[in-house]
Amino acid sequence: MQIEKRSSALATLAAAFLLAAPALAQSQPEALVIGYGTYLSANQQDINNFSYVMRQHGDGSASGFAVWQASGTYMLIELTSSMFVGNAIAMAGQFRVVAGNPPPPELGIVVGATAYFAVKDLGAGSADRTTGLSAVPAQFGNPTIQQIVGFGGGPPPEAFRPLLSGNIWIR
Repeated sequence: MQIEKRSSALATLAAAFLLAAPALAQSQPEALVIGYGTYLSANQQDINNFSYVMRQHGDGSASGFAVWQASGTYMLIELTSSMFVGNAIAMAGQFRVVAGNPPPPELGIVVGATAYFAVKDLGAGSADRTTGLSAVPAQFGNPTIQQIVGFGGGPPPEAFRPLLSGNIWIR
């Protein structure tokens, strides 16, 4: 699992913004997002597995769950917010279970912290894409994906990795 470490100054700045900023208010289409698959992590060595089902509501809230397995760590995430970012949909929610071989707590993957990722449904004949799983440490509260994207922007194109197997549907 590839999770970027941030400097404490950036983390403090991010926390201040996330705690103070309201969710971005914008009407969004309703969507059903279902996906599963495997992909190589950023180090091109570790294979990560995921599956999720999520319904996006018009107010940007969401309901659903994701299961992620990476480097011997098994995670269950309750998805509570989502938004379209270009031709991708980004999702966020709290880690409800972290088991197996948990990474160091400073990486933020602990029960109660916020997880986020994005996916692209590229249609038949193309390998769908996903970003790796990232985390906002629990001490920064539970920001929505609208707050995360509002602070850091959407995922850059190079963050998306093609699926080795699986499929993503956004309807």
